[in-house]
Amino acid sequence: MRWKSFRRVLRLGGGMTDRLSLYVLGAFNAMLVPLLVIDLGLIVLLMVGRTTGRLPNDWVLGPWVSGTIADWPYYGRTDFCLLALTAAGFALSLLFAATQLLFVRAVARAAFRVASLLRGEIHRQAFRLGPDDLLGGARTQPEQLFTDQCEILTRALIAWWRVFPRSAFALLALMAVAFALNPWLALLSVLLAIAIFWIRTRLKSWSEERVQYWRDRATIHYDRLLDDLHLSPLAASYGLPDTPGGAFADNLKRYHDELLRERTSRAMVRATLMLAILVAATFLTLVIGFNVLSTPPGLTVPASVVLGVSLICAYFPLSQILRLPRAVQDAERVANEVFTFLDRTPGVGEADQAKPLERLRQSIEFDRVTLADRDGHKLLNEASFTLPAGKRLAIIASDQRTPLALAGLLVRFYDPTSGRICFDGREISRATLDTVRGQAVLVMQRGAIFTGSVHDNIACGEVGFTTLQVTEASQQARAFDIVQNLPDGFTTVIGNHEVRLRPDESLRIALSRALLRNPSLLILEEPPAPPTEAETAELDAAIQRVADGRTLILLPHRLATLRSADKIVLLHEGRVHAMGTHAELIQSSDLYRHINYVRFNPFRHVSVS
Repeated sequence: MRWKSFRRVLRLGGGMTDRLSLYVLGAFNAMLVPLLVIDLGLIVLLMVGRTTGRLPNDWVLGPWVSGTIADWPYYGRTDFCLLALTAAGFALSLLFAATQLLFVRAVARAAFRVASLLRGEIHRQAFRLGPDDLLGGARTQPEQLFTDQCEILTRALIAWWRVFPRSAFALLALMAVAFALNPWLALLSVLLAIAIFWIRTRLKSWSEERVQYWRDRATIHYDRLLDDLHLSPLAASYGLPDTPGGAFADNLKRYHDELLRERTSRAMVRATLMLAILVAATFLTLVIGFNVLSTPPGLTVPASVVLGVSLICAYFPLSQILRLPRAVQDAERVANEVFTFLDRTPGVGEADQAKPLERLRQSIEFDRVTLADRDGHKLLNEASFTLPAGKRLAIIASDQRTPLALAGLLVRFYDPTSGRICFDGREISRATLDTVRGQAVLVMQRGAIFTGSVHDNIACGEVGFTTLQVTEASQQARAFDIVQNLPDGFTTVIGNHEVRLRPDESLRIALSRALLRNPSLLILEEPPAPPTEAETAELDAAIQRVADGRTLILLPHRLATLRSADKIVLLHEGRVHAMGTHAELIQSSDLYRHINYVRFNPFRHVSVS
């Protein structure tokens, strides 16, 4: 079936009653357009009758567009008839504007309702799947689906429901009026429209080929001009009047000529299409004129006005219909991505007869662990190493995605492609998921704070924690002074759109949240260095406090963190390249020295002229 995924999205737009009300409102609004056109024709008919000195007993615009005028005391007075028709047109216009507003609002509400449902499902699915998009790029897949893709679907839904029913009904009604007035002239107008559309398609195809051809040639001359500029020091050093070859002026002229040809190709399409439209309009006007002037007339003057206005008005719904396939095609691709994500099953589950995981006391073992990102690139490739418990460890890698991806393995956001991860000799995939994430907590610098009170941020919505416990956790993480300086203390609402904290302050709030759960393993993605030495000292003190009594794995961004680590693990091409202290690796590893300078050296951004 064509547009299968997009049709699945359409079915989310409410029940039969909601869709029926949308269709009725759109159809009613569309039917007002031909009524307004007919009212205009009656006004013209009245004016024509006034010039002949008599008013007709019946109004006749065409063979099937006519009626009998009922007896009316004021009929016969042109001014009263004109006033009545004008008032009717005004009333129809008000009704059209009101129903249009209601229809547009109903369409937007239906589209936003579908987008809201999809965003809710994406949110729930992101929680079910866990943040396995640590394996992806800078923006996560749920984030892209939630923002960009849902917005594309919303626009496509609005376009679809505006076309079906309103634009489709309006086009059919206007063409019905045109065919009722004169079937042959209406058919001629349809054939002319088809011819113009065919000409437009052919011109667009020809234009794209020619524009690309001239653009490629212009690029060639542009590159040659840049080469000539690069050779200018050579010419100056030898006292030459021009660059070697002397082709700069020629290339510059050719470059501008190719650009002019490209612009001309674009202009020719517009000019030719406009010429075709004018020729078609002139021919149609000529045929209508012959019908009006023939004896007996094949078309009256009022009927010709109604026919012309109907055809002009039909252009607007027709243009919306022609633009719809491109919008739906983009929406089909996006909808397929959304439903592919929603139909995914969680990659992490509990094994049968899973048992609780005890506190980490001895070591963390990676046994031939392989992990790949969404594109199949191996971040870990049969990596085997052991990390001692109760130490302060740092993990860095030549691929900067690898440390955070490895951290996701330790909290079982996802499982490795192959291999085992063991805490004290016990494979964590065979432990209950809640105890794994209770013993291992990952604190990331991104998304550490949500909009809510400080107390809610630390307790993370769990009602089992008392105010005293929250306060003690904030003191251990050196966040208590931060809270005390806020306007309302622990009840202050913080977040992106409320009271905003510095990255190091947000981290200390997140550390308080982690300490409240007393994990035996804490993985910390370090934020960039704070702007002042005092704030840096506070951050270092907080990290030192949270390291007491547990294993601390740091994903460092500062040189001081590397120096303070008991052991550093350097990963390269998916495997352990070196392990040791900062001083040991500086002496023994060329790769470590290179990474240390490129990422951690405080003078790495200083340019030497």
